Amino acid sequence: MSMLTDKRRDELVAFTQKMIQAPSYSGQENKVVEEMKAFCNAHHFTDVYVDKYGNCICHIKGSKPDPKILFDGHMDTVPVGDPSTWDHDPFAAEIVDGKMYGRGTSDMKGALSAMLAAASYYAEDLNYDFPGDIYVAGVVHEECFEGVAAREISAYVKPDYVIIGEASQLNWRAACPRNVPRHRLHHSRRLCDHPRGSA
Repeated sequence: MSMLTDKRRDELVAFTQKMIQAPSYSGQENKVVEEMKAFCNAHHFTDVYVDKYGNCICHIKGSKPDPKILFDGHMDTVPVGDPSTWDHDPFAAEIVDGKMYGRGTSDMKGALSAMLAAASYYAEDLNYDFPGDIYVAGVVHEECFEGVAAREISAYVKPDYVIIGEASQLNWRAACPRNVPRHRLHHSRRLCDHPRGSA
């Protein structure tokens, strides 16, 4: 499986820059939705659904039934404030010494871009012959009404597993759904035995 080739890496960087160059304060995420839709259309996602709140739910259907996995990240950012106080233009997505600068780079357009790219590259490398359904959701209003819009996504997708790409300095947690038999958890099983995520 090739996954992240040089061409794909360059594409991901360019896509992330477009996401950052699209200002998206809470309630004004439509430009990011358009960037996500364009990426999904270029990579043959099964469908893209924008719900009543403005959440963007991108879906790739596998070739056979199995659990649904949802990758989740918010599209909105906190305000920039005074741009003159920034060392780099907050909406330029400049790359300096291998680092990208801009509002939302880590919180969390970088992760959202990476999750969309990973889903598409995985499906392409397997010729869409994999079990289950992959969803990548861009959530609105997280910075001011955390959880409200996300619940609408959960109701629509009804996921078996959820991965949230929020930046955490690798301080991560694993949660075990009560209705999933332990033998179905596979590699997550040891993490479920250790809530702090260390086996």
